[in-house]
Amino acid sequence: MAIVVVTSPAPLHPDTSMLWKVLHSVDANIPGLHQCPVIIVCDGYKLVGTAKRKNPYSLSKCGFIQEEAARTYEAYKTVLQHELDQLACPQGASHRPFVLLELREHTGFALCVKHGLLYAKNTYQSTHSLVLQHDRFFTTQLGAALLPWCLRAFRRHDHVRYMGFSTTASLHYMAAQRQQFRGVWDKMQDELVLSVAPQEEEQPVVLLPMMFWYDSNHLVHIDRALQLYTPFKTVPEPLHAAFGGKPGVRLLHLRIGDFIEDRLGQQQRNIFNRLAEDLLQSRGRGEDATSLRRQEEELHQVVRLFGCYLVVPVETGGSEACAKALQDQESGVRVRGVDTVLVSTKTVIMHAKGRTRPAPASRKMVDCTPAEERKSAGLARPLAEVVTRRDA
Repeated sequence: MAIVVVTSPAPLHPDTSMLWKVLHSVDANIPGLHQCPVIIVCDGYKLVGTAKRKNPYSLSKCGFIQEEAARTYEAYKTVLQHELDQLACPQGASHRPFVLLELREHTGFALCVKHGLLYAKNTYQSTHSLVLQHDRFFTTQLGAALLPWCLRAFRRHDHVRYMGFSTTASLHYMAAQRQQFRGVWDKMQDELVLSVAPQEEEQPVVLLPMMFWYDSNHLVHIDRALQLYTPFKTVPEPLHAAFGGKPGVRLLHLRIGDFIEDRLGQQQRNIFNRLAEDLLQSRGRGEDATSLRRQEEELHQVVRLFGCYLVVPVETGGSEACAKALQDQESGVRVRGVDTVLVSTKTVIMHAKGRTRPAPASRKMVDCTPAEERKSAGLARPLAEVVTRRDA
């Protein structure tokens, strides 16, 4: 298991506290990761002129920043490296290595994740990874049993590639899809949902199939996630028609500058919506059961191919309470062998504060990592290994 953090130019830089806050939230809320290696991938950038734009970060998502932003980003990486060097002093040892991968050119979030996953696989022989954005942190303790349960689910279900954690955006997406394609969505959830964690756990959870790969913090099976970077090898030819032929499959190809959710996620949603709409229209025309079942199977095959699931806390209850939830069109889901469960609308991830540009007086050029956060996260002890890659 490895942790991959993707960072890029931000107005808060050279302050590093946002990144440390994210790492602290992991150890504080997901037990079992305190010894995992952390791979910090620093995306590159391209300089752009300052003539027409006052905000040096106005095009940062596209990889273009102005000279002022470039200076603060370089200072941020220097401060970060200095902090890692301090943690690696020879006063002790830790089982958590840190690696700083500094990319020479702008690649975008999607390819930064690929760099991190490949490094985790080749260097640490990791099979799974927790992928983090540098400005999204966990807010809810998820229980000691969550991580082992998720890893078991990866082993038992070889189609699962991605497990996201509930955010406002993902819960809104699930609710909107349920409302728009209620009959199709409910049938998919009933057939593809994965069983809840044992009842005695601190917080039972359920894996709900979700046709959208959000960039927000998530778990992946490394080999299965990497397969999505080669869509023509991953999508079997019999399913090409469901994707709109070869042009549709080509749209899944992740390119330089892409965010996964903007490329892959959007195409996932479009494919599901098209197939679901076709199925609803076929039902409306009264087509025979065999034809309808064939369409349902094709849709479910596509959902399984992407292998995206949402880790959602649930409340298990008697049939009366959960039947009422279903009747009221709330998030009630039937799970095979278990009473109907009521899916919580509680989010476990939030954006870090301070993503906007701070006042000049607060833009410190020195070590600004809160010592108490590093200590709580187990980062105050020296690390066994620190590797810097400046030309990855």
